[in-house]
Amino acid sequence: MVKKYRLVYIDDEMEISLSHYLDKHLKDELDGTIELECEEIKFDPSLGYNSLINDIRVRRANIILIDSRLFEDRNASKGKFSGEEFKFIIKRSYPYIEVLVISQNKMDASLQIIPKYNCDCGMSPEEYYDANLLQHIKNAIAQVDLYRTLANCFEENDNWEPLIKERAISNLKGTESYTELTKEDIDRLVIGFKELTEKVNG
Repeated sequence: MVKKYRLVYIDDEMEISLSHYLDKHLKDELDGTIELECEEIKFDPSLGYNSLINDIRVRRANIILIDSRLFEDRNASKGKFSGEEFKFIIKRSYPYIEVLVISQNKMDASLQIIPKYNCDCGMSPEEYYDANLLQHIKNAIAQVDLYRTLANCFEENDNWEPLIKERAISNLKGTESYTELTKEDIDRLVIGFKELTEKVNG
């Protein structure tokens, strides 16, 4: 039985070697029972983060791969945020989407940031991403499978009120048509994330 998953790669400047890896090489490295649909979103900072978070491709994703620094233009007028902040917001709003953060900078184990390919590493892009990204994607797929198993268990339990049950199952399976978040909702989440980060870095 083939299991289907959606992976969305988000960046303001798509990395060609990563795009090629996701589109051509990755599928050959996965189990034959896994069908992985990969999409790309080239993020336009002028549209602001609200448009990205409410993008239907984001809301339907099982796995999101997002660049740590979406904003190189520090003068962007519609909000500035990092991949780490985006991960926090997504996990608050859509807890059953797995988010992986990538960066041109060195890996940060504390924030679980995955470094992008560097031609000085002595490996081909395929070898590099097999070594540094593939297992993260496999782990994310396993986590999505766990959510789906939970959804099946929940579906078989008749003790829940039908409306709550339907919404929870849709949420777990990633099929729910989510109510869009307002800019104010997202602004509050970003502020909360920054306050939390400041306390941790204290």
